[in-house]
Amino acid sequence: MGFQGFAPQILAKHWDGTKWRTAATPQVAGNNNKLNAVLALAPNDAWAVGFSTPGKPANAASLTLILHWDGTNWKVVPSPNVGPKTQFQSNTLLGLTANSAKDIWAFGDYLAADGSGQFRTLLLHWDGTSWKIAPSPNPTKGDFVGDVLQSGVTPSPGNVWIFGQEEEIVQNNPGIGTLALHTTTGN
Repeated sequence: MGFQGFAPQILAKHWDGTKWRTAATPQVAGNNNKLNAVLALAPNDAWAVGFSTPGKPANAASLTLILHWDGTNWKVVPSPNVGPKTQFQSNTLLGLTANSAKDIWAFGDYLAADGSGQFRTLLLHWDGTSWKIAPSPNPTKGDFVGDVLQSGVTPSPGNVWIFGQEEEIVQNNPGIGTLALHTTTGN
């Protein structure tokens, strides 16, 4: 049983010191838009990530969705996707971490184009100008692979850790492991 005509849309709330108020967000085309994480670097520099589905979820691939807060408004910032080559190759961003306003990482996963339900890690990097897909590990053992990046932290300047899980099924035997990415940057 589902909700006929129900289409999740973006919702942002702001605490003004007294109560929570709804903040205006951009209208994003589609029937299914969701934000999964937010990161504030300054009162006029915040980011939120998730996904949007431009058509009906059963018939369209989901695309990365990134919003930026400039202190006054939330705006959609163009972001890359893997594919989509088919309706199955959906992209989802689950989290953010940053070293600076010019060194931000967004992460999650994308589904395989073949409709198998297998998924791979997705890592994006903001260099102060644009978002680009960055290389990330995707172990390929097993008959079914499910790799996802779920959380990140920058414990010191230039020191980035992003964590997730690797799921594999080999001859009907499931296995789950931890994925850990580490990089040091000059930013």
